[in-house]
Amino acid sequence: MRGAAWNKAGVGEQLHLLLLKKLRSAKKLDWSRAVIGSPQARAARRDP
Repeated sequence: MRGAAWNKAGVGEQLHLLLLKKLRSAKKLDWSRAVIGSPQARAARRDP
């Protein structure tokens, strides 16, 4: 159950942000191949 504890503590998100920071500073990010999934993207709101 270590994964659940890590998830609750936000370890995955912290690792993700750290990796992004390191890749940005090394200019190693290639946004031409980036994909965003629905959990990370907010849906556009439309007024009724």
